[in-house]
This record gives sequence, structure tokens and C-alpha cells, in this order.
Amino acid sequence: MNRTRLEIAAPEHAKVISVLYELGELVSPNAPAVLFESERRYVDVYVAGDQVAGFTEGTEVPCYVPAIDRIVTGKVQTTDAAPDFADLKMVRERGQADLKLFKVRIEIPATEGLLAGMTVEVRP
Repeated sequence: MNRTRLEIAAPEHAKVISVLYELGELVSPNAPAVLFESERRYVDVYVAGDQVAGFTEGTEVPCYVPAIDRIVTGKVQTTDAAPDFADLKMVRERGQADLKLFKVRIEIPATEGLLAGMTVEVRP
């Protein structure tokens, strides 16, 4: 048996929450097989094409967390074109026809009182 095919390597510390398949089941390519809980905190925001220049990788961004009434400094990790379903194509509102959106991932540092799922307002 080739043991290296049984190991899962992760780029960060995490714990296994759930294994989605039983022994012997077939797993489709690109399908999630294991759910992990990471210690990393981040928020994904969708930004219009004319504003995305302010969200380059490594840029620090102030983020307000209303639940704890604090501003924390996040750091832009990635900026990618959003999936087509997130675009506002064929919208006939003033100035929004064929508006392209970008998905920006901002990593938030561990902060006392900040919990997963809390609302975060990004203030570029």
C-alpha cells in the first residue's frame, strides 16, 4: 500500500469536522471529501471593476465589526474575477449595464470578541 496517497497535507493548522464519504465510496474529481475548520479568519467581498484597483494583494484595509464596535486592519490576500453569476450583466439600471465584479478575500487578524459569521464592513 502506498501510504503517501493516504495523507492529506494542509498549508495551515486545522481540525477535521466531517468526512463526507465512507470507506470504499467513489469520490468525484474536485468534490469536497473532508470538511475542515481553520483558525484563519477572512471575509470575501465583491467589488466593482472601477474600484478593484484599491484592493491589490498585501494592501491593508480597515474593517469595521459592528458587533464589537471595533475597527480591525485586514490584509488583502487575493483578488480574482468573480464567477459569471455574480456579474450584473444585462442590468439596465443607470450605469450598471455589464458591470464586472471581482471577488476580494481579506484576511482578518484574530481579535478578542470576533467570531466566525459576524458582519464585517470593509472600508477601503
